[in-house]
Amino acid sequence: MSSPGSAVPTGQVSIFGRGFSPQPVSSMPLEAVAGLIKGRDGLQVETERTRKAYAAALKAHANHGDAHGDDAYKATKRQLPGITPSGTFSYREKSHLVEYSGLLGYDLDGIDDIARIKAAARSDSFCVMAYVSPSGHGLKLFLRWAPPRPEDHARAWDAGRRHIESVYDVTI
Repeated sequence: MSSPGSAVPTGQVSIFGRGFSPQPVSSMPLEAVAGLIKGRDGLQVETERTRKAYAAALKAHANHGDAHGDDAYKATKRQLPGITPSGTFSYREKSHLVEYSGLLGYDLDGIDDIARIKAAARSDSFCVMAYVSPSGHGLKLFLRWAPPRPEDHARAWDAGRRHIESVYDVTI
């Protein structure tokens, strides 16, 4: 398996419609996805609606645990499109991989110090994209970590997880 930082183009990723649709609606370069997420005309309104629903769920569930299970929050989150950073797929299942990107996606939920983690991501040569999750209380990280074959993806993902836990001082 190649080591982190091996030269890998970011390639195309699949975009899935609202909710957890199993059928991709398109594919685009990761750079375009970053523009869609962070751009003024992109998903900003829908993401803000999701964050407000999450904040309301936190308030409503203050004495009852995690707000991730709140129906209103889940309903608004399902309105956001999904992506598969590890490549393009004809169907949202690993056996339907069309083209492997060598990118690995990680969800860091319940982060107390988002600014610190984002700063670490900016200086991490393996991190190609980091953004605040729809809840506003976590981060999504995409690492460039180039296994030679898709069959090595699980081992590469685990190596990337260990890297994140060590460098970012978080638990995934």
